Amino acid sequence: MQFKVGKWVLNEKRFSILEGENEIELSPTAFKLLQLLVLKSDEVVSISEIKKQVWNTEYTTDNLVYQTVRNLRLALEGGEEQAYIKTVPRFGYQLIAQVSHLSKNLVKINHQAQHLMT
Repeated sequence: MQFKVGKWVLNEKRFSILEGENEIELSPTAFKLLQLLVLKSDEVVSISEIKKQVWNTEYTTDNLVYQTVRNLRLALEGGEEQAYIKTVPRFGYQLIAQVSHLSKNLVKINHQAQHLMT
């Protein structure tokens, strides 16, 4: 299933986010974190759950989680502090941008249009 988060379309095959012709590649862990936040967009995701789901262990440092969230924010928000990911102090994070499902036909049309423009 294809998702759109705010202005970005997620590209699972390339671990990237797309807005028109603008494509930003994410690290696999940052992309996995974004997917987790999308799937749980109606709730706050705890740091311990992020560690379990993204790194498959609870023994990852909190600092690694903070750094991954920071890098994801830079890619998504471009300087707008907490426009996409809200920090819930001492607990975790919540995706606050609008999330929508894209049909496969719409994704195909967008992909074909991008190729025609290049």
